Amino acid sequence: NLWSAVAGDWHASADTVALVNGVFGGIIAAAGCIAGGYLCDRMDRKTAYCAYGVLQALCAVAMAMAPRTEFTYIVFTMVYWFITGLTYAAFSAVVLEAIGHGAVATKYNLFASLSNMPIGYMTFVDGVAHDKWGPEGMLYTEAAIGLAGLAVFIAVVTIKPGRRGKAANTP
Repeated sequence: NLWSAVAGDWHASADTVALVNGVFGGIIAAAGCIAGGYLCDRMDRKTAYCAYGVLQALCAVAMAMAPRTEFTYIVFTMVYWFITGLTYAAFSAVVLEAIGHGAVATKYNLFASLSNMPIGYMTFVDGVAHDKWGPEGMLYTEAAIGLAGLAVFIAVVTIKPGRRGKAANTP
């Protein structure tokens, strides 16, 4: 949601914005989902989710520090879309692992719908940050909040004991 709003700051044309946030963004995010799902099957899903969040924060910081050109806008938007695909795959993997068996479709859709709340909230926060601190400040805010969310996620995973035994597999 943030890329169209800052396109002018990177001198990106309307056609460029439409392509990188439309067709190409979708294709790149889908590729990220496939790669993310593949990697999540080969490593701890929570670790993957955290790693992808760090990558996304690093991408935002790198874009804030990069020159403001249309080419930079294209490159970082595409990289961000790919990492977004990674995070979508990791989110799904973590949720599916957490919900176990029984009423899976209902539980998954509940988590998925709740996950839209921070996405909507971040659109608002990014807009406020952009108005107050400009495009770099918005990207730094995006990264900082992502890392703060990561810290909360790690704290919850670390503090909350995992479910063991038969109870973990019962509906």
